[in-house]
Amino acid sequence: MICLKHRIHVNGYDVFLLNSSVAFSISQFLPFNIFMKKSVLCALIFVSCCMSITALSQAQKKWITAYYPLWAVPTLYPESVDYASVTHIVHFCANPVMTSPYLDVLIQPVRGGYNQDSVNIQWGGVYNGNNPPLWRTVDIQQTLISKAHDNKVKVLLSVGGIFGDGAKAMSYIAEDVDRINTFVVASCAYAKRKGYDGIELDWEFPRDHERNGYKEMIKRFRKELDAWPGKGLFVTAVNHTPWSNLGYEKEAMISNFDQINVMTYEMYGGNYQNVKTGYSSPLELSVQYSGYNGYAINQQGRGLKAWIEYGIPASKLGLSISFLTTEFYNVKPPVQPAQSFGWHNWGYVKNIPTEGRHWDPVSLVPWQASGSTFITFEDTVSVRLKVEYAKQLDLGGVMIYDLLGGYIPDAPGKERHQLLKSVTRSMQKGEPVPNKK
Repeated sequence: MICLKHRIHVNGYDVFLLNSSVAFSISQFLPFNIFMKKSVLCALIFVSCCMSITALSQAQKKWITAYYPLWAVPTLYPESVDYASVTHIVHFCANPVMTSPYLDVLIQPVRGGYNQDSVNIQWGGVYNGNNPPLWRTVDIQQTLISKAHDNKVKVLLSVGGIFGDGAKAMSYIAEDVDRINTFVVASCAYAKRKGYDGIELDWEFPRDHERNGYKEMIKRFRKELDAWPGKGLFVTAVNHTPWSNLGYEKEAMISNFDQINVMTYEMYGGNYQNVKTGYSSPLELSVQYSGYNGYAINQQGRGLKAWIEYGIPASKLGLSISFLTTEFYNVKPPVQPAQSFGWHNWGYVKNIPTEGRHWDPVSLVPWQASGSTFITFEDTVSVRLKVEYAKQLDLGGVMIYDLLGGYIPDAPGKERHQLLKSVTRSMQKGEPVPNKK
């Protein structure tokens, strides 16, 4: 941080300089009378430039970590990713399994080692109704990594268990130190061999009885990644709240993760005991509708502030923004029993007529009632407001889920990544966000 340490009074103006040597060094190269007449302008320009450089430097330190899912193909190939708008890409994902080496991208032992690779993550199966499926002739994995690196973007291999068999496998692995070691070594060896810059652990979510296994696993990952040339990155995604029934281990998280991205979306579910229609990522709880039982990012005991209160430094935390829309079926207004729902990419909402669109001035999110459905989604204003919130808390950055969700393939070139570009502009330039009613 640059501090304006000295104030001088010149020609009726108070001029702030970084230090006294600045004025001295300028006066050495200018005649004294010219210096006196130009000093105000020079000082202000100098200070302005320094502050601009500092602001840019600070912005560049903030991460914009975005997920590239396996199912992005065939809609979004690596060639169409907007690499200029991100700092890190998470290639999602390699799943845990219950047979050694506990990683589905390594499918069987060959010559005493697990080095035969699954074709899925590498070549990208295009499951578009064809039987057998179509396969791209160009290596998806290596194209993504190569193009990212050409643009100075880091790429991480996502491993973990989300739900169903994946979550069961993670629990199984975490029960035993030998399984943990095998899983970690296999994951890191594969990632290193393929050219990734590190690992993203996406365990949703370790429970309280798995706390020791979780702690041992992340410590083991950190040790293995530290042995990489240049040190591998270690990133994770966590629940929107560090509830006590979850198996998170604060000190281990602080000392081992480079990024801890908090999944601040799909918060309409609340505790999922009585799901009602609501907003995916409201900044504040809505006050327009009685009976709202979802959560909000800035709610007491929830979101980023809860993680900071838990003890995680803000610089380690990232606020997450989902580019996916959620559509609740057979309901129209907010706060109705959610019978069923599904997800769409953002282009789905963009192509719906604006009739029935609304903006919640408290929650700072849009929503839409269309026919007999209720839709919660983001727009270019709401994502910028979330970035501004992250900057106010001085978080380490933001996470995007996911690149495909915000991609509009049939839009003009500059408009295909509208949401992502809004995030990036707000992060880098701090553009003012217009009031929206």
